[in-house]
Amino acid sequence: MNRRPLVAAIVVAAVFTAVQTALPLFGVPGYEAAELQAILFAFLAGHLAIAFVGRRDDGEEPLHAAARSSAVSFALLAGVCAVMLASAMVRGERDLAWSFAWFLVLPVPTILLASAWGFLVAVIASSPRKRHIAYALIVIAHFAYEIMLIWKQPVTFSFNVLLGYFPGPVYDRAVYFTDAVFSSRAQAVLLAIFLTGFSLITGRRRRDRRSANVLPLQLAALSAIGFGRARADGLRDRNGNAPGKNRKRTRR
Repeated sequence: MNRRPLVAAIVVAAVFTAVQTALPLFGVPGYEAAELQAILFAFLAGHLAIAFVGRRDDGEEPLHAAARSSAVSFALLAGVCAVMLASAMVRGERDLAWSFAWFLVLPVPTILLASAWGFLVAVIASSPRKRHIAYALIVIAHFAYEIMLIWKQPVTFSFNVLLGYFPGPVYDRAVYFTDAVFSSRAQAVLLAIFLTGFSLITGRRRRDRRSANVLPLQLAALSAIGFGRARADGLRDRNGNAPGKNRKRTRR
């Protein structure tokens, strides 16, 4: 396959991470750094999946190509974590195990879901240009939806299956792991599994010429699933308690 998408992804991840390590708060492992990387990989992983599936070698199964793209994205994330670890050691940060846990909770499910979205777009859209534009619009729509929710309501945090875990206007640096966080990220993994299966079925139907060109309808319906899982109530329980009350705080 053409290596240019892979090289481009490596360059973008390297430059983005290098800039991030120079910033206060974002330059060491923790929630903020992991969320920035989740947003980055929401774009990178999906576009890599489109490139791998759309330009796979003759005879290679689409699922195998999608799996290879996911492996590449995870390798890139491992490189990012290595850079973050070096930055943290230079700055004398402690409790790195807790801080790196955010990279497992935020970017990892995002890579799985973004790869699944890219896989679906690659098997449905008819040209590389349409595939990349369609996927970019999916990510932008998720991001715009979260901004709209945060703008309308002073939430503490808002969840998004693709992009992670967004702070609202009353954001406090005391960020906690809660059941709501784990539930949201588990939903991302389940949606990734669903989209992968849907992509396999759709790809077979298109090869059999039994499927019409219904890309806009399919993407709109599946996006609605993702948007429906984004909750705007922040990290507050039914009693209105503050985020993470009586739970273990994440140490940095």
